[in-house]
Amino acid sequence: MLTAAEYFKSEYSSLINFKKPQINITRGDYNIYNQQSYSIEFFDGSGDLVQDIINYNFNQVAFYCDDDGNMDMIRVFSPDLSEKIGDYPIITTDEATQLLASGNFITTVPYKFPGMEYVKKVELVYRSTYWLDNTYMPYYKFYVELPELENRFGYGLKNYGAYYVPAVESEYISNMPVWDGSFN
Repeated sequence: MLTAAEYFKSEYSSLINFKKPQINITRGDYNIYNQQSYSIEFFDGSGDLVQDIINYNFNQVAFYCDDDGNMDMIRVFSPDLSEKIGDYPIITTDEATQLLASGNFITTVPYKFPGMEYVKKVELVYRSTYWLDNTYMPYYKFYVELPELENRFGYGLKNYGAYYVPAVESEYISNMPVWDGSFN
């Protein structure tokens, strides 16, 4: 995947067009036939930490392959971020972890939260579903092992679900809609 990403970075440099293109090999997954797949994305890593987080979440170029491994599509993501509501303080990872433990999260996982011992990773992200969201807010994304799905297809693989905790201090959040997990 890294070799393919380096090739795309070179071959499509005018399309990627970032000052400092950063390779992001992401969305590692296995299908029911135990075939592994990833996505290759790029973001501009030429800014400060805040700008790099924004670029990682919003300003990307993604390469997609078909089932035979041939390039199928390239998407350039660059949503309009010109309307800024404001700058708000965020909570710490420890505070977000406490909120997760007390059940203050949103998720599309159809199972009960299995417990803190199943939390395997956390990152600061913006939940950005371009066709649904018109306001973007940072969240802590917790990757949680789902014991109900362990070894689901007999290959010894583990499955993880995403649980999101708002990163903005709660005193600055009002009338926040609760996502029902649907994609309608």
